[in-house]
Amino acid sequence: WDNTESGFPRSVSVNGATGFTSILTNIGKITKKGLEFQVGGSPVRNENFTWNVNATYANLLDHKVVEISNKYGINRIAIADVAFANLPQTYHETGQQWGQMWGKGIARNADGVPIVDASGYYTAADKYWGSVEPRHTGGLQNSFSIMNMIDVSANIDWQIGGKFASLSEAFGGQSGLTEET
Repeated sequence: WDNTESGFPRSVSVNGATGFTSILTNIGKITKKGLEFQVGGSPVRNENFTWNVNATYANLLDHKVVEISNKYGINRIAIADVAFANLPQTYHETGQQWGQMWGKGIARNADGVPIVDASGYYTAADKYWGSVEPRHTGGLQNSFSIMNMIDVSANIDWQIGGKFASLSEAFGGQSGLTEET
């Protein structure tokens, strides 16, 4: 596939001197390129039993944010507000790949050694965590029909790549319940 999408409805902040703090408008332009393959068949088919199988694979080649809003001077937006400040957030930024995750991390010096404050606590710094979007995805779908009365399906989906932030892991670490704490 190779396509361009634009005009996503979004609330954007505006100068309060206008009498408003935000407006709802259509913004954004992204381009996507990738490959997708699908193959399917029926390995077994007779009067009392049918097995259908379908396999898919997709490779995302490029997913670029071309523009957020030149009209309103917006080059970067957060995808969703995260209720907990210690979790990374996902951003779209003009000229970058779609869905990049940024958040707090441990500040490190040029040699990669963590920096601590006078109390011995790690200091925080903004950190790039990676892309939320997987580069490779696929699946295997199986469906079985038994005596034309019972239908059973089983699906396996997979992906390679794509970062995510776990609220459960954050709460567990904060309360000392995870292995590393």
